[in-house]
Amino acid sequence: IAWSPHQRGVFASGGGLGDPVIRFWSTQTPTAPAPRAAVNTAAQVCNLAWSAHSNELVSTHGYAHTGPQNQVMLWRYPTMAR
Repeated sequence: IAWSPHQRGVFASGGGLGDPVIRFWSTQTPTAPAPRAAVNTAAQVCNLAWSAHSNELVSTHGYAHTGPQNQVMLWRYPTMAR
């Protein structure tokens, strides 16, 4: 997981090969953390890191059943444009 330095209580989590999705969560809900957004990356998520200067997230990826493997991707939050 990676906590956003720009929005209090927001963090990103990444899934493995069986669930290659980056999910964004908020702890600012009255009960359990609630998912805010998600993006399917088509490859296992290995690392997540927020930029200290802009609302962007870097993700690194490993194995994929189909498509490119071993990629580094830059995402703009919250649109998730690459």
